[in-house]
Amino acid sequence: VSKYLRDVYFTANAAFIQSQISIDTDGETVIDVTNPERKLQGQSPYMLNVQLEYDNPDIGTMVALLYNSYGARITTAGATGQPDQFEETAHLLDLVFSQKLGGGFKFKAKGQNLLNAKIAETKDGNDVKTTHKGVAISMGLSYSY
Repeated sequence: VSKYLRDVYFTANAAFIQSQISIDTDGETVIDVTNPERKLQGQSPYMLNVQLEYDNPDIGTMVALLYNSYGARITTAGATGQPDQFEETAHLLDLVFSQKLGGGFKFKAKGQNLLNAKIAETKDGNDVKTTHKGVAISMGLSYSY
């Protein structure tokens, strides 16, 4: 598009998943399942990944911004009349930076979960558990020969 954008990359992928499980309740079951027909436990209905990156090998600089999101998924299948428990949609943002310093040295910094995404679990639309994984920042210096 432009010579100024020759080191800029954009990547995205998405998956849309439709899952279904049917549990035979006519025979002997160990657990009395609440929903014999439901989505597969742990399977999100969608996943989205987006990456915007600047990588200039001439000056040894790389910066990448990564976004990830997924749809609500069953964490605990309902039993004995209790409803299914869901992990709700989350939005995650990471940033990675690296710079070659010369003499075989390279500096790298990474910020994970920059939005400090709330991970909420719900049952019948009511919060059961809410956690924040927190923001993680790491830096390092490496040497290669």
